[in-house]
Amino acid sequence: MKQLRLLLTISLISSMYGCASKLQVLPQSVSDCDKTSITFDYKTQPNDEWVEHLNKSISAANQILSDNDFALACSNTWMTNKRGNSASKVCEQLVCGGNTVVQVGFYDDPNSAGIATTGMNDRVMRFNTAKMNQGSGTPGNIIHEYTHVLGYKHLTNFRFIAQTSVPYKVGYLADKYADTDQ
Repeated sequence: MKQLRLLLTISLISSMYGCASKLQVLPQSVSDCDKTSITFDYKTQPNDEWVEHLNKSISAANQILSDNDFALACSNTWMTNKRGNSASKVCEQLVCGGNTVVQVGFYDDPNSAGIATTGMNDRVMRFNTAKMNQGSGTPGNIIHEYTHVLGYKHLTNFRFIAQTSVPYKVGYLADKYADTDQ
């Protein structure tokens, strides 16, 4: 945990001075903390297609969250709406969250622009079943929604405005680390 904090802090400082690309995270850095492992508690049972989709995606999301390169890239990412935290603190919360059970629900709205939502009061992730082919329930979407579970938000759902917020930046970064077959 101390190594990860130190490396995340060093990488943040280094990124401010333009030398972040020269840093390497030690292989044991993420494994030194209580790695985030997300499991789902379904409020309603999804159909078999969604169970298969989410099982595959949650496995990939957990793999991404335990990746040292992802942790370093996250800590070097400029983002807004960090609730007063540094990027490295945001990323430490993200990758060192231990075993986390997240309640999951579903809704079906083909007319919505949203592919998922997380209630800021109840912290339940809800996936839009009409939007599986548009990214609902993918590893990046799960990690985006997980940042909401952690309390991070974006001020609007218009991506071109909100794209610098913690949820969008981390979700986009996770998409880069996800397998192309997701």
